[in-house]
Amino acid sequence: MVNYAVLAIIFMLLMEYYIWWRYRRYDQVDVHGRALIDRYYFWFVGMSVFISFLLGTVISNALHLPIFATTPWIVFGATLFVLGYALRFYAIAILRDAFSVVLRVAKNQQLVEKGPYRYVRHPSYTGAIIAFLGLGVLSGNPAVLVLLALTTLYLYLIRIRREESILIANLSGYPEYCKRTPNRIIPWIL
Repeated sequence: MVNYAVLAIIFMLLMEYYIWWRYRRYDQVDVHGRALIDRYYFWFVGMSVFISFLLGTVISNALHLPIFATTPWIVFGATLFVLGYALRFYAIAILRDAFSVVLRVAKNQQLVEKGPYRYVRHPSYTGAIIAFLGLGVLSGNPAVLVLLALTTLYLYLIRIRREESILIANLSGYPEYCKRTPNRIIPWIL
């Protein structure tokens, strides 16, 4: 039997490496880019995925939780995974050169409020979280799904807090944008 979660993890690693390689713009002088959590953020996320799978498997075995690996669940998980990455890449494409995996505000950077940025302030992270939920469903393991959801949401909220402090201080119009678009990652909720 094909393990769809393993295929999804391989795809996710390749896509996130591409995003990191393409948009890494690290500046030795930039104080924000030197912070440990910022420089190694995607490694922290990767480790949280590994730990979620490992710990989730142990918890599921200990509690004898049911596995949901039927075709409808696989299709649902794959759909979430693909839609999450579609949203992530769409949000990155809207930002164009303003997107960077290093927290910074580029010289002459303009505020973007079109596309998914009309509904949430960080749609790229929304897409990543949706993809992680899809990965959790593809695992077929309820404990893995819960751990992935909680750890990735927590890590992205930490990142968003740091990123928004930089954007509020350095990007013209961002505080007003926060008032017009109150939700960071989930429309009308969070």
